[in-house]
Amino acid sequence: MNLAKTREGMLISAAEALIMATPARTSLSCPTCGTPLFFVGATGPSRPHFRVSASRPHETDCIEAQLLDITFEAQDADAAEASVTFMSIASRVSLRAIEYFANHPHQLKTMDRRLFEEFVAELFKGFGYEVELTKQTRDGGFDLIAVTSRDYINQRFLIECKRPDPKNPVRLDVVKHLHATKIDQGANKAILVTTTHFTGDAHRYGKRHAIELDLKDFDDLVEWLHHYLRIKARA
Repeated sequence: MNLAKTREGMLISAAEALIMATPARTSLSCPTCGTPLFFVGATGPSRPHFRVSASRPHETDCIEAQLLDITFEAQDADAAEASVTFMSIASRVSLRAIEYFANHPHQLKTMDRRLFEEFVAELFKGFGYEVELTKQTRDGGFDLIAVTSRDYINQRFLIECKRPDPKNPVRLDVVKHLHATKIDQGANKAILVTTTHFTGDAHRYGKRHAIELDLKDFDDLVEWLHHYLRIKARA
């Protein structure tokens, strides 16, 4: 898991626990079901995280465990593939997960970054796109490819998902890099979605290139969640 609750009731991420050198015996618990957790630092390819003890598992209906523990399944995926088709990932992001974050949107700001990419992929699938999620180790300037076909015309979108630290905005150089990648890849449009916001110069750059770029901040992301749920309710 990536989130835990302290004895004082404060939510803490695994990255924060690592930075603060949280002692292994610190009293921590699952934010939803209250099961005791312990902190595990980074070891080899494994990132810092919180775990339950073998004798005290999560409650069977604990949404936190269902949402956050799936991240470690993704770490074990075969890294040899150049890309992973979305259908192999869809089962890990459920309708219940979307509903949970629609009701607790600020928890998106501390979500595991890879899980956030999968989360956005599910949103676009719900919007009617065919989606591919790029390999986790890839650094090509985008995370998702979304394709839609309407009236025999295919449109291809490159999507970059940014889940920075909650107080950090997305800067101009990131936006410019995605714009350049869009041109190089010959895509119809590039979309950058973040759990925070954009700096002023990044926002102005996006407006100047609105035909090719679409910048979506935290408020836009929350609206996407509710739009997704409206679509599912009509289905």
